[in-house]
Amino acid sequence: MTRVVFLHDVHDRLRAAASWLNLPRATDAGVAVFVPNPQHAERLDRLLWEQAPTSFTPHCTQEDVLSSQTPIVFCREAKAQWPHTMVLNLSDEIPAHLDQIAELVEIVSLDSTIVAAGRARFISYKKSGLSIEARNAAKELSS
Repeated sequence: MTRVVFLHDVHDRLRAAASWLNLPRATDAGVAVFVPNPQHAERLDRLLWEQAPTSFTPHCTQEDVLSSQTPIVFCREAKAQWPHTMVLNLSDEIPAHLDQIAELVEIVSLDSTIVAAGRARFISYKKSGLSIEARNAAKELSS
């Protein structure tokens, strides 16, 4: 069964995502980043390159030939199989193929549109009987 973690109260959703993706747990486990918006994917790519100068967060797109060997894979669409069983959802929709996802992470910023979409997903996940954890991420992540 999919475990859902909501990280909320961040100022900048993509900056918070970059910080979260830099955590050892994310890079060790591997993460599929569901980011269908091309501008968001491009900005997140830049943010991952701008992290600490002594570190590098390996990432690529789902279409890249190295995607099976890369811990962080950007997915613009949910194909038949997620590249990793942990998925970071940076869309405003419920990702397809939830049955393949062991852990789904949702980052919700303070933007009212993103909050409303996040609440709708939270209610849907709860109605589906999924295990949900909500944490104030403002203290955990730099956003």
